[in-house]
Amino acid sequence: MISFFNKLGNSWAAKIICAALALSMMAFWGLGGLSDGFSADNKAISVDSTIITVNHLNQALDRERAKISGLTGQNLTVKKAIEIGLLDKTVQQLVAEQVSQKISDKIGLTASDEAVRKYVERHPAFQDAQGNFDANLFYTYLGQLRMNQAELSEELKKELANKHLSIALSKVATQNKTIIENIANIQKEKREISALLIKESDISVGQPDNTTLKDYYEAYQEEFTAPEYRQIQLLYITPSDFKGEKETAYDRMYQAVQDLEDALGSGAPLKESAEKLGLPKPTLLITDFSGLNQNGKLADKTLDKNPLLQEVFTLSSGESTSIADYGNGFLVAEVDKVIPAALKPFENVKKDVIALWKAEEQKAKLPQTIQQTLTTLTEKGNWSKYKPFKEVVELTKAKQIPVELLSAIFDQSVGMKNAKSYPTNGGSWIIVVNKVIPNSEKISTSEKMDALAVYTQDLLSATQQSYAKDFDVKVNEKTIQKFFSAYMTEE
Repeated sequence: MISFFNKLGNSWAAKIICAALALSMMAFWGLGGLSDGFSADNKAISVDSTIITVNHLNQALDRERAKISGLTGQNLTVKKAIEIGLLDKTVQQLVAEQVSQKISDKIGLTASDEAVRKYVERHPAFQDAQGNFDANLFYTYLGQLRMNQAELSEELKKELANKHLSIALSKVATQNKTIIENIANIQKEKREISALLIKESDISVGQPDNTTLKDYYEAYQEEFTAPEYRQIQLLYITPSDFKGEKETAYDRMYQAVQDLEDALGSGAPLKESAEKLGLPKPTLLITDFSGLNQNGKLADKTLDKNPLLQEVFTLSSGESTSIADYGNGFLVAEVDKVIPAALKPFENVKKDVIALWKAEEQKAKLPQTIQQTLTTLTEKGNWSKYKPFKEVVELTKAKQIPVELLSAIFDQSVGMKNAKSYPTNGGSWIIVVNKVIPNSEKISTSEKMDALAVYTQDLLSATQQSYAKDFDVKVNEKTIQKFFSAYMTEE
């Protein structure tokens, strides 16, 4: 995949960001550290004389949300994007882009339009099975990125310009064979660790009294409210409902549907009309907007993901939907009764209230549990009541430890006094590095090439950081927080 699709996420820019943002931002939400002199309502970021407004930042966040939504098939709201740190990442990306551009301008790094064109045409991401450039693939990617050709061209020019510097530094790096071998050895090191996953669900919180439960019941009424239902007459008409050969049965079905449409249009009830026309008797059922009955099961298989329900829930008692194509026949529904949304009785949902209370209490108690465990490890040198498991992990491979934690674990110092916690979904990992296991195997050519890439990246990072010191980077946290605060209360 072309690198700009995940631009700056895992590149030298991430390291520049750390250096640049350290001057102006300790953490994105709530820790301050910003320049008081940069407080205009619409200015989110400044890099020297370049200003990035909150509107520009919002547009960039929209593009990032669209990428993730396209990959997952689910809409990522602004609120959720902020909660998972995507806004923070977008700020970092915008800063890195500006710093990178100014460095390129300063040392004369450029890429021509022709170079960009060839880069796109030759890239595998835009080629068909025969290796030819496929314009449809290209425009599909543009749509996913929410970019036009001009914007993409500018992004690629920046990328290619930085590649020039990277290639030059790689030639310097090849001269340092000892360093390359040392890096390769470090890359092949292993760590023996002791690990423990503390889950929220494992934390003991006791039992709540009835008063507490009723308080939760009142506070979280929406969690215990039955949705609005419709009691409906549902009629499914198929050719099998009519006698005769296949063609004759279809003709009779179409005529019956036309007659039924006329009858319903004149205000006749569905059940009565079906009886007069010799159609099957409609099915009486109760359904919510998603097609589920009051027991949480699919009310009728014809309602599974059926857009007919959208029309059903716009109707009042006695009104019928339009007759819609369904399968090899037709489907129509009439509303008998509207059953409003209602709060479920406390006694009926008491178990659910207890489960909610327990989950909330466990979530609130997790940070304290983690801190107590870390304190016991770092100060007393033992795991207390816990029994961790041991594992030998590599930089990119582990059996039980999440791969995304390995890089941080390899940066962790040896010993219980250096124990660390790593948050995960529904809990937190606690890791102690017992010892470093040096590499004892011969370094292969491919491993040396990987080490060369790492060393080149480090040289590139050092070069970029050296130039980045010249640029005044400011992130106006208050302006950004004020602009996006409205999204934090969205449903």
